[in-house]
Amino acid sequence: MSKIKLENLHAFAVKALLDAGMREADAQTVADTLITTDTFGVMTHGTKNLAAYIEKMRAGGLNYTSRISGVVNPDGSYSLSILKNFTSDRTANKRFFYEYDKPVAGLGHFIHTYQCDGDPLPPFRGEPKCIRIELPIKEFTNLLWNSLNEQNKVSLFVRYVDLETGEYEQEIRNKNAE
Repeated sequence: MSKIKLENLHAFAVKALLDAGMREADAQTVADTLITTDTFGVMTHGTKNLAAYIEKMRAGGLNYTSRISGVVNPDGSYSLSILKNFTSDRTANKRFFYEYDKPVAGLGHFIHTYQCDGDPLPPFRGEPKCIRIELPIKEFTNLLWNSLNEQNKVSLFVRYVDLETGEYEQEIRNKNAE
């Protein structure tokens, strides 16, 4: 398998998006998001979808959604962030960070993309939701997935991490892969 430098991939993605008519700031943000997703190893939402996103954009159907990320550090502390539109005309974005320095066994935090239905869909607001995690990962993932609004759900990533060993298990749901 041949490798490509991230900066070359980023430049390619930005150029492709600009050539398709996207604004510079949006093209940079979309390219950043796609490449970050690739580097996290989540291959369902990265640059492999670039051509499909451009096709949807040209057809007038691309929906700009909030971007959510999370990091678990070796000591068990973790951070969540959300990048979302700040204005209805998409001319300004804001990124919010939420940091948790001491994990509590059986508790986690959850951010979702949308607050509720609407046109355009209003982004998540407020603090991440604190949730109990008491089920095995497959059952918990299915519980979360099945509780999301059927019309608006796209994907879900859940990871359980053993803080003593660093071992993890993860589940991904994607409505386009079902």
